[in-house]
Amino acid sequence: APSALYRTTRFLRRNPFSVAMALVAVLGLLGGVAGALVQAREALREQQIAERRFDEVRSLARWVIFDAHDALRRLPGTVRIRRDLIAKATEYLDRLNAEHPENDSLLREIAQAYIRAGYGLGGLTGTNLGNTGEARRSYRTALQILDGLWERHPGDQPIGTARFAAAYNLSMMINDPAEGAALASRYLIESEAWADEDSSAAPLMAVELLYAALGRTQRALGMWDASLASFERSIAASRRALPMTVMDGTPRPMFGTVVERSQNHFDTGLAQFARTETLLEAGRPVDAVSSVEEAAASFLQSRALGPGGPSDDRMYARVHGLLTRALLQAGGEERTARAWGTAAVEMEAARRNAADGNATSQRDLAEAYRNQSALQARRGRAEAARSELESAIEIMEGLVRTDSAFLVNRFLLAAMCNDLGALASGPASAAAFERARELADQGLAEAPGWVGLRHEWTRSLGGLKADAVLMTPFGGR
Repeated sequence: APSALYRTTRFLRRNPFSVAMALVAVLGLLGGVAGALVQAREALREQQIAERRFDEVRSLARWVIFDAHDALRRLPGTVRIRRDLIAKATEYLDRLNAEHPENDSLLREIAQAYIRAGYGLGGLTGTNLGNTGEARRSYRTALQILDGLWERHPGDQPIGTARFAAAYNLSMMINDPAEGAALASRYLIESEAWADEDSSAAPLMAVELLYAALGRTQRALGMWDASLASFERSIAASRRALPMTVMDGTPRPMFGTVVERSQNHFDTGLAQFARTETLLEAGRPVDAVSSVEEAAASFLQSRALGPGGPSDDRMYARVHGLLTRALLQAGGEERTARAWGTAAVEMEAARRNAADGNATSQRDLAEAYRNQSALQARRGRAEAARSELESAIEIMEGLVRTDSAFLVNRFLLAAMCNDLGALASGPASAAAFERARELADQGLAEAPGWVGLRHEWTRSLGGLKADAVLMTPFGGR
């Protein structure tokens, strides 16, 4: 009967070779499919392992950059450890970025790592190692990454917070104040537009930081009124943000994404401190005394609310030093007597902070010696005044050698050398004035618009002339 079995048997008998070949092909196909399935499963397993390792490395780097770094930041003597940790973590993140260049979340972490590295390497604020060249490169790299992220994610708070903080720090580290002012102005316009769209604390604090940076650069350019106006806008933005800040111990804005109340008071204090410097240079010492007292109150509020740390210790010394300068310039027996007390507090704190070995605290100590010298000179103790200045100059010469890229160091050294030239006599005076002129010449070649450098150059030139009327320390600019 023509059943299916009969027909199949007849077909196999009549076509044995074709059937055999077909069977071989089918078996080969099945084997290939089975092999492909095994390989796919193995590839998937390897991919899962790779992704797990990626997540583990990224998590570890993130922990180092954010948690470990922020814990260490509050401890004295940890600047070098923080720098090495951030450098290694950034190296790992860069490798991950090379493998995953389109991962914006990873790019944000890399940018924040560069910001933290820059903060620990050099600059005017915070505690750092005095490596300004590397710090500038870190901030520029961070800003380049964050500019791209901001373009793709406009209004994103973590990106915006980091981006404008990077611009703030970089603008104050550029030697030419005109270039720094241009950078601060550019990002200030964007931060104000952001604040118009987002009324929360983070945009307002970005505005506060950039107005403060702009005020500093305007002061260096001799734009006293514009500088004071910028600082007032900075302080106003900070006060507007205050009700929206939190008190949960989160990192400060340049290191995180949440604006903490302690940081708000600290940044307000920085703006008030810088405003005081402008008032002194503009010849308004009595107003400067009131301004620096406001700054001191802000720093005390910050410390009362936050955990404190090396930056807070620095500002404790610096605010007393600035008050000393303001009191001396304001004049009068009562203010001078008070200045002796504030200078003593400054010196004690500066020596304690300088034990860390970081560059910024060393600079603070040099300025404390300079303040002591001014006080001794006011009492007519010329020998003691010279001794204090020589200690200050020795520290600043070391900082200039190790961080010549930072023009602030050379400017301060020139001012101290001019002070020494005014106090000394004969060859020692001429040598001090000549050193000041050399430093001012070099500085003006890089920053021709910096009025402070121009003033020190004029002082040195006048001091080298026999008939010059020499200016006393802190004689105004």
